[in-house]
Amino acid sequence: MRRSFVLDASGNALPGVNVTFSADTGQLNPTAAVSDSTGVARTQLTTFQTSKVTATAGSATKEVTVTATAAPTV
Repeated sequence: MRRSFVLDASGNALPGVNVTFSADTGQLNPTAAVSDSTGVARTQLTTFQTSKVTATAGSATKEVTVTATAAPTV
């Protein structure tokens, strides 16, 4: 699960903000979300590769690289 925090210039949570997500590999679900009462918008990434995920809210954009690792063998 990927989370995007939507904050104002003072660091206060902003609820009700539309956030779009994109990824260079894998699949995101959903690709758009609205920040909740704590300013968090969520998506889930499904991939077996390293992926760059981008979150955009208005004119603000943030990228993060997500590295997929294999689950341990039990």
